[in-house]
Amino acid sequence: MSVRFIFYFLLTSLPFLAVIAQESPSIIYHEQPKLLHTLKGHKDAILDIEWSPDNRLLASGSEHSLDVWDLQKLRHIQSPPGQTHMNLDKAWNPSRTQFATSTLAKAIVIIDKNPQKNPFSLYGHTGSILKLSWSPDGARLASASCDRTINIWNPLKRRLTNTLQGHTHFVCSVAWSPNGKHLASGSLDKTILLWDSTSSHSKPKKLRNSSEVWSVCWSPDSERLASASSDGSVKIWQPITGRLLHTLQRHRGNVNTVAWSPNGKWLASGGNDKLVYLWSVAQ
Repeated sequence: MSVRFIFYFLLTSLPFLAVIAQESPSIIYHEQPKLLHTLKGHKDAILDIEWSPDNRLLASGSEHSLDVWDLQKLRHIQSPPGQTHMNLDKAWNPSRTQFATSTLAKAIVIIDKNPQKNPFSLYGHTGSILKLSWSPDGARLASASCDRTINIWNPLKRRLTNTLQGHTHFVCSVAWSPNGKHLASGSLDKTILLWDSTSSHSKPKKLRNSSEVWSVCWSPDSERLASASSDGSVKIWQPITGRLLHTLQRHRGNVNTVAWSPNGKWLASGGNDKLVYLWSVAQ
């Protein structure tokens, strides 16, 4: 089985990685790297996977389906209805009662854990939505789009509360800091913008990158920010000062995604070279 684009997310409390390999998500034990399980069921290429906050479930989205897996029983448990468009990203809210998915139809679909509650859609972007991120308290949802904006939503009230403008190209990634104070966005305009999430009018801090930014991810203590670039580099920044701390260079071609371990000592990166690297980044 060939590996196309590699995306992965570290399990929040255990030393595991979830990796996409063409049409099957796989679970890997990262302290002594080995394949533990492969979950089969998708018929199309998988575009994204996401751990639930309590580590029990894994959501995976392909071109025409969205599936939820029980990782304790290693079985498929749910295919939410109404998924007719390509799923680009998904994100569980912190309470695990809902998860959001974005589609090529320029919509965000909010799906409730309770099957008695119907999914609903949020519209506001004029371009495809590439990345979603819930605030740590679950009250807000950020979306990054090809329309060069980041939208902030109140899913409870089903309305758009703010639109952040500052990028000049597609916004590929957005991430709330774990302390909830800041929002980071990465773009093909070769910049990372740091937004004050407590103010809707403050100007963002700009970090200039050497190439296009595909992914950003905060360290668990909110003190560092990792970014994945098209030049094969992974960079670690100090957001409070804007200083570049480290440049990690091993990938060949695009680095598609980065993810921190729960203790902040490891950083994982995956790229178009079909490789996953684990970096020791303990301070």
